[in-house]
Amino acid sequence: MTRSSTFLFAAACAAIALVMGPIIPTYADEIEDEDVFAESQDDHYVVGDVLNHLAPRVDDTPMATSTETQDAVGAAYEEAEFQCSLRQAANEEGELLNEETELCEEEEGDLSTAELVALVSSEFRTLPLTAPAITYQPEGDWALVNMDFIVYTDADQQLLSTTILGVPVTVRATPVHYSWDFGDGSAPLSTTDAGRPYPDHTLAHVYTSAAESVQVSLTTSWQGELQINGAGPWLPIAGFATTTSSAPAVEIVAMDVNLVP
Repeated sequence: MTRSSTFLFAAACAAIALVMGPIIPTYADEIEDEDVFAESQDDHYVVGDVLNHLAPRVDDTPMATSTETQDAVGAAYEEAEFQCSLRQAANEEGELLNEETELCEEEEGDLSTAELVALVSSEFRTLPLTAPAITYQPEGDWALVNMDFIVYTDADQQLLSTTILGVPVTVRATPVHYSWDFGDGSAPLSTTDAGRPYPDHTLAHVYTSAAESVQVSLTTSWQGELQINGAGPWLPIAGFATTTSSAPAVEIVAMDVNLVP
C-alpha cells in the first residue's frame, strides 16, 4: 500500500470514526500485562513430561531461576542419568552405549546435579539465537496518531548445536514471552502472544501524540530443551535466554479530518 493510498484509507477511517465512534479495537489497551514468570501454578512441572516443562515456571525471570525450577530440572537430570549419559554418549536410537550400572556411579571430577543444571543454563544463555523480526502495519515509515499501530512477530522454534562437557548436544529453543517497547515512553506491552497481521490482529498500540521518530523494540524470552548426541529424550533447561529485536524508526503523524459534502 502506497503512502498516498494509506493516507486516504486512514482519512476515511478517521471520518467514519467521528460519526460512528471507533470501530477497530485498541488491543494494547485491552490486553493486561501477563507476567508469566511470576504466574503461580500447581504441578507446573512433572519430571519426564516434555510439554509440561515448557509451561510458565513459578517465579522464573530471564535473570533468575527459581529454586522450584532448579530442583525440578535437577530431578529430571537425575532420573535420566544425564551426567552418565554425557560420559557414555548414545547411539542413534538414543540408547546408552553401555548400561552397566557401575558406570553411573559417581566419579572423581563429576559435577553435582546443581552444578550441571547451572552449567547447561549458562550455556543456553550464550547460544546465538536469532532475534525474531518485527513486522508492523500499516507498512511504511510513518503511522497516524490515535490509530492502531499493529505489531507481530514469529513464534518459530530454533534448533542449535553445542557441546556440554565435550559431548555434542542439540538445543531446542521455544519463544514463550514477548515484551514490546513502542518508543514513546509508555509501559511495555508484556504478553505470551506473538501477534497476527490485520484483520486478525491481536496486538496493537495507539500513539497519542505526533513524533518525528519512534522505534519499536522487542525482547523475547526463550525456554530450552536439550538432546544428547542428536537422539534420545529431550531434557529441560533451567532459566531463560533472551533476544532483542528492533524495527526501523517511524514518524508519528497527526492528521486533521474535516467532513465535507
